Amino acid sequence: MRLLRADEAAALIGVGVESVFESIARGDLLTIDNDLYGPIPSPQLAEELPGGVLPGLRQLRRTFPGTTAEFLTWLILPNDGLDGETPRAALRRGEVDAVSAAVGARSRRS
Repeated sequence: MRLLRADEAAALIGVGVESVFESIARGDLLTIDNDLYGPIPSPQLAEELPGGVLPGLRQLRRTFPGTTAEFLTWLILPNDGLDGETPRAALRRGEVDAVSAAVGARSRRS
């Protein structure tokens, strides 16, 4: 997992740095330490999507039973609830409901 500064994330997804800070402030983009100026983990970025950020992160993070770092790691690991696919791959296709169900299954196990 690569950690980026706001200017690096902005360049990667083709937006201005201010847009990155606004996304962090709204909770649509997560930082490791939940700080506006903290490092931004790259798995949540998707340059091919409008806005460059995976959909549903704010909602999913709220319901995920664990830390932000655990959530971001969970995004890139194969998941049985998604037929062995990573949550990140499903979110790239807009499958927020399927990933939300996988978070729910994890919550019930915790």
